[in-house]
Amino acid sequence: MNLCKYYKQKEIVSYNEGETWQDVIPYVYQVGELYEIDSPDCTSGEPVIRWRLVPGDFLCEDNNKYEKEIEEYTVDGTVWRAVFPTTYRKGRLLETDAII
Repeated sequence: MNLCKYYKQKEIVSYNEGETWQDVIPYVYQVGELYEIDSPDCTSGEPVIRWRLVPGDFLCEDNNKYEKEIEEYTVDGTVWRAVFPTTYRKGRLLETDAII
């Protein structure tokens, strides 16, 4: 895996149809578009990927209901962030022939 540098995106919200915007608290950041490939600034280590269960949410395929998992990464082993663009997958099968 190469050591790519990405733009940092901060989540903001508007409560008045886009007239004004403010930061989401606590701050939420995600990886944006690619900035630089093989950057000398990105030598902190290889990212580790995991799939984390999204509590209370699910995915459906045909009439089957599955747990919803989100893809996350870390480079320091403590702070996990969602991979951008956000990626989900089907987890454990919860119900077959579900009425959805």
